[in-house]
Amino acid sequence: MSAIERPMPPLNADERITLESWLDFHRTTLAMKCEGLDDEQAAVAPVPPSGFTLIGLVQHMAEVERNWFRRVFAGEQAPPIYDPKADPSAPDGGFALAEGATLGDALATWHTETARSRELCAERALTDTGCFVTPPPG
Repeated sequence: MSAIERPMPPLNADERITLESWLDFHRTTLAMKCEGLDDEQAAVAPVPPSGFTLIGLVQHMAEVERNWFRRVFAGEQAPPIYDPKADPSAPDGGFALAEGATLGDALATWHTETARSRELCAERALTDTGCFVTPPPG
């Protein structure tokens, strides 16, 4: 049993509540999968030959939140979190474990990015759009 509450999204709600509720449902699912794990457990790739780990997934999700909500939706110039040399217009990174990575640090960073995502969405209309690729000048 989890100490993290994951409410079922409403099945008959307006579009914004439906979208935000399902996004939070899936965010909470990841948090629940990490619950009770120590750093060593969360850094182990469970299915060889994959190097995929839960810490890497949480780091990646922080990069995804930053990319889609801050860069694309809000137009912020937010640098990559885990690889400062990474191209911000390249696919979201973060899967490789940062040096000294801990699950607690990865979760804290992800929660910070998620909070910023929620703030940005609250300030906008559902019909607002972002810019995935910078349009050519002129």
